[in-house]
Amino acid sequence: MSDIYIFSGKVLPERANVQFASPLILEVKYNDFDFKVIINIILSQISAKVEILRGNPDIGTMKNYLESTVRSLVDGLGYLLACGYDVEITSVMLPDSSMIVFGVGVTELEKEKDTRNFSNAELFKILFSGKPKTDYLRRALGDLRETIRSPHDTALFAYRAIESIRESFRISDSEDKNILWQRMRESLSIEKEYIMFIEKYRTIEAHGKTLPVSGDDRVEIMRRAWRIVERFCNYLLKGESDLPINDFPILK
Repeated sequence: MSDIYIFSGKVLPERANVQFASPLILEVKYNDFDFKVIINIILSQISAKVEILRGNPDIGTMKNYLESTVRSLVDGLGYLLACGYDVEITSVMLPDSSMIVFGVGVTELEKEKDTRNFSNAELFKILFSGKPKTDYLRRALGDLRETIRSPHDTALFAYRAIESIRESFRISDSEDKNILWQRMRESLSIEKEYIMFIEKYRTIEAHGKTLPVSGDDRVEIMRRAWRIVERFCNYLLKGESDLPINDFPILK
């Protein structure tokens, strides 16, 4: 008998009271594994019974793929009703009846939060300084949020965050974007190859195609995007001055 996992979650905003008239039964096939799922959504509360048919995915991978499956269904409903919904899978009951409650962050990145050389207060001061470049920072931070919330579009949002920062270095509307990339890399002390790792995955996602991304590569995409945004924050804190290489070794 196949292992059974019971996932729980919610449709956001909960006050929308989203529900399906009857359970949805699906067989979902991916590159590395297949699963059968029975999905119930009542009063915006999600319950999904997952049976693995092929493969042996880890819990994090199962959660990401299930969340993507449920989100697609809810996106379809949102399209029909012209409403904006989101999905969050919050916990899972394992075959042995033990339970895991999922966190809201990325463990590997959370371990690095104490390495940043600016405080929360300094970041908030930048965000509300009223300077033109802070608009680009706010957009980048919003895209970083989506890298966490949308596992299968991580590279797309990570690259868009970096593109927002790139645009902050524009002096005139007629400038070619290659000039902006070079100006950004020189100011923030970043080599082109550091960004190309993200761009490789982003190009495929941006054209509607899919490329299997390992958990390690997804974390690395996010780590690089986080560090580039961190460099931009330091650049703003230093009065929009180029970062000295002695203090900020080249990211490569």
